[in-house]
Amino acid sequence: SDMPETETQNKTGKICRSKIRIDNKGKEVNSFAFFPSSTDLILMNLDDGIYVVEVDDRSWQNTQQIYPGNNLDIEIDGGRIFVKDREYLVEVFTELIETI
Repeated sequence: SDMPETETQNKTGKICRSKIRIDNKGKEVNSFAFFPSSTDLILMNLDDGIYVVEVDDRSWQNTQQIYPGNNLDIEIDGGRIFVKDREYLVEVFTELIETI
């Protein structure tokens, strides 16, 4: 891969690796973005939908599809996740909102 490597950083006494493998489930990665307010989760736009994937390759990675479909686009705006699905723009909620 021709992706640029970042310098290894030393924060809080821990060495951060410059590369971590992400399991793409054998599918084409159309785009990706960091999950809002997170440095250890990413959103991956694969051929069959949008997935949240744990950025940790020490063992299997937790992966969850949050929006099924194809030919999708991901937009992050103000910490909110939007998916463009054909002519629709859909906001994806990842937490249940408690109502009284």
